[in-house]
Amino acid sequence: MLSMPEYEKYNKMVRNRKFAQEYFKFTGREYLTMYPRKQPIHFMWPADYFGQVHWVTTKETQFKTVPKNEIKMIQETGLARVLKDDEVSGT
Repeated sequence: MLSMPEYEKYNKMVRNRKFAQEYFKFTGREYLTMYPRKQPIHFMWPADYFGQVHWVTTKETQFKTVPKNEIKMIQETGLARVLKDDEVSGT
């Protein structure tokens, strides 16, 4: 016979296992049960505190709308478009 706190823990474990089964059916991956886990395949920047922001410079260009004749201008001024440390991007 289980005590009430033990029964609540048992029910929580049963719900967690049912969820894990459904998660595996949907994604084909285990839900937080594989230990040790495989190393992530994508690079992850370290987070030292909540709200930390990392700035990355890339040669790739992102367009929010389709450009008309601006491609040549971007190619000519690409290096000048790099944000300085104290600048914020206009997202």
